[in-house]
Amino acid sequence: MGVPNADEVELMRKAVRLLQNLVHVPLVLDSSNSEAIEAGLKEYPGRALINSVSGKESSLNKILPLAKKYGAALIALPIDEKGIPKLAMDRIAVVEKILKKGRELGLSDSDFLVDGLTLTASAEPEGVQETLKMISTLKKMNIRAVLGVSNISYGMPERSNINAAFLSMAIQAGLDVAIINPNNALVMNSLYAASFLAGKDPEARQYLKSVHGDVKIESEIISSDIRAILNNDILTGNRDNITENIKKAIDEGIDPLEINIDILTPALIKVGEKYEAKEYFLPQLILSAETMKKASEIISQHLKADKKPEKIGKIVMATVEGDVHDIGKNIVSTVLENFGFDVADIGKNVMADQIVKKTREWGADAVGLSALMTTTMVQMNKVIDALRQEGLHAKVVVGGAVLTEKYAESIGADGYAKDAMKAVNVFKKLINKKK
Repeated sequence: MGVPNADEVELMRKAVRLLQNLVHVPLVLDSSNSEAIEAGLKEYPGRALINSVSGKESSLNKILPLAKKYGAALIALPIDEKGIPKLAMDRIAVVEKILKKGRELGLSDSDFLVDGLTLTASAEPEGVQETLKMISTLKKMNIRAVLGVSNISYGMPERSNINAAFLSMAIQAGLDVAIINPNNALVMNSLYAASFLAGKDPEARQYLKSVHGDVKIESEIISSDIRAILNNDILTGNRDNITENIKKAIDEGIDPLEINIDILTPALIKVGEKYEAKEYFLPQLILSAETMKKASEIISQHLKADKKPEKIGKIVMATVEGDVHDIGKNIVSTVLENFGFDVADIGKNVMADQIVKKTREWGADAVGLSALMTTTMVQMNKVIDALRQEGLHAKVVVGGAVLTEKYAESIGADGYAKDAMKAVNVFKKLINKKK
């Protein structure tokens, strides 16, 4: 442990005894002394992480058997008797040697975290790309990668800027575990943002929590009442349990129509209100809408034909010709369905005559048009003209990032919606007037 004349074995034993009662995460046992490592493993009641095993024969023969004996996981360093290989391919060769020896002893590849080895960029600038190549290769091998980030910036001013940028690059390359300073806001923000963009935080829960601490994603209710549980399922986007909870509510004798009208729909309206108030953001809105859609499918299966609520109206949704962006339109379609509309989403890059045809054949009450680019928003005018020329009186609502209410009025649209919840209100108003 770096203390001259200290009894490292006894110090490790005491440290593990103390820490295991103070922290609730796995301990990392770090020592070059295999006897100290074993002393720590004997004391630790959980699964520890050994730092580390290298490609050196002495390390392989001493550390790997300890991991097998005590059920520990390991950090593997791609270092051998020759030192740190400069090239990623040579480091991977050392890793393969470690993994092979581990398999021979009965360890699994999943027992290892492999260190990508961060070298100092100011001294060895070419090492940055080699480390990233190594992480990408480990990802393809289905081996988890760990990285101590801050060494990249040693000897440079404003080190946090470099650390944050390098961390983002490493996450994109496939990094699984980062060793960073949790008190450095810039680096931590990069971690959350990069993880979201790389698909490691698909619902942006961690990112939203990091930048907007008062966003309430978790349950606001601790209750055994199934009505409260279902309400909270929609508020929190609990896709995994919504089906089971609806079945439980039905088994308890609650009418499926009551579940939909009195419990789920008010909860979704509350989600919309939170979104409008900037208490919720787009990921939460999408998640709640998807949960509601899943719930509606289950409820529909249990409703008798004469009890199924009448749809508010029929809406054709499309992204106009030349525009291949449809995320926003998809969200709006899902939310509209959950609020009782019958929606026919006919896709993206849809020509005017196709929209007209679907509107006529389906007897649609309204048409929703989406465009994300200034070069394609002009197609909306063509669709409106085509609908009117065919004598169709479906109400047209337009939306998209580049649109404004003024532009919507200028092309003769009946309404403009800047987001999904606005679309619900606009379509309701227009279709009610039409009827």
